[in-house]
Amino acid sequence: MKITHIERAMKKALKDGVNELASEVGLIQRECKISGQSLVQGLVFGLMGNPTASETAVAQSVGRAGQAVTSQAVNARLNEPASRLFQQVLERVTQIVVAPSVRTQTLLDRFSEVNVHDSTTIGLPEALSEVWTGCGSRTGKGQSALKLQVQWDLRSGCLKQLTLHDGRSQDRSAPVQTSDVAAGSLRVADLGYFAVSTFERVGQAHAYWLTRYLSGVVLLTPAGTRIDLPRWLDAHCTHDQHVDVSVLVSVEHRLPARLVAIRVPQSVADERRRKLHDKARQKGQTVSPLTLALANWSVFLTNVPLSLLSVDELLVIVRARWQIELLFKLWKSSGRIDESRSRKPFRILCELYAKLIGQLIQHWLILYTCWSYPNRSLVKAAAAICACATCLLLAVRNSSPRALAETIDLIARSVAATCRISKRSKKLALFQLLTLDHA
Repeated sequence: MKITHIERAMKKALKDGVNELASEVGLIQRECKISGQSLVQGLVFGLMGNPTASETAVAQSVGRAGQAVTSQAVNARLNEPASRLFQQVLERVTQIVVAPSVRTQTLLDRFSEVNVHDSTTIGLPEALSEVWTGCGSRTGKGQSALKLQVQWDLRSGCLKQLTLHDGRSQDRSAPVQTSDVAAGSLRVADLGYFAVSTFERVGQAHAYWLTRYLSGVVLLTPAGTRIDLPRWLDAHCTHDQHVDVSVLVSVEHRLPARLVAIRVPQSVADERRRKLHDKARQKGQTVSPLTLALANWSVFLTNVPLSLLSVDELLVIVRARWQIELLFKLWKSSGRIDESRSRKPFRILCELYAKLIGQLIQHWLILYTCWSYPNRSLVKAAAAICACATCLLLAVRNSSPRALAETIDLIARSVAATCRISKRSKKLALFQLLTLDHA
């Protein structure tokens, strides 16, 4: 990836047509000190550098993007029309694909893409319930929430999809369930996305899928005999600690698949049952005997053949899926996308959109500066990028390719020197497992 790609992406995201968008949404109706462009750039980079910035600090950042303004003036601008502007800019940013040209040699290279899918939900003030609807509760709380649906290719690092939905929306209805699938790619998703029809569609596209088993889904032997899974596993796992066999999934679809089940230590099974009971108790429900019995096992279904992925390698891929959970954690713990110092609903919404824009730009820079290192630390790299937020703002504002190149080069050198994960001798880190010789 060349620096010009980052420059063009930032220009397209934060400059081209932003003032026109501000006029279209009714935010800027006459000439004033705060333009739509300076408001967007100032808020995005100001909150990237300091996610908990005060109103004064945010105003200073907006001033650096344009003309000096007061915090009262900025506060007055962060209203409902501004939230529509930031949402449109965010949607524009999500359409920009930035991917590195250099990739590391890992287990993931056996597939054209390794796409992990997941979602995270952000609670919003009740006053925003007509903008983003939450699930609600008996106490009246949770009436407004925003759900982010993310598709991330772990092989290239590219965030292929980020879409916004009502907090009450179901994962099984997410766009990723019906989006195009690249031949030779691998889809890894959690149980919220479990749909046999989706697996069938992925297979028809000459691609692969991997999922945990959803308790209650009917499994059949290749001959068509229904499997009582807990008893069947106990009967077929008398010596080894895992089972790897062919099955058919669901009576309706009879989808050919590979069943991989690994027996877990008793302490792990007991902890799983405790969590199941706690979760059910919170919802006023009970746990089914089948789910409790299957707590003794980690059970997976896939159409990836053994010749392409052994049991041990499959477990490494399953562990790699958790990288998307760490991405959400990074966005929330470092980017503070779910926090605001304000009590004004639409300012909170503007800040949320601005922080998400900042996290996507941050991700572009991570891909450029350190994706070629298998032992990269996203947390450390993000910190190095955030420290240069003001420099990035000034380079983007002044349309200075040289200043932007120098800033990104500074970030890259800092990341190369300080943002790597050390090797472990006992419990190997994920990057060590991915780079092992699995032949």
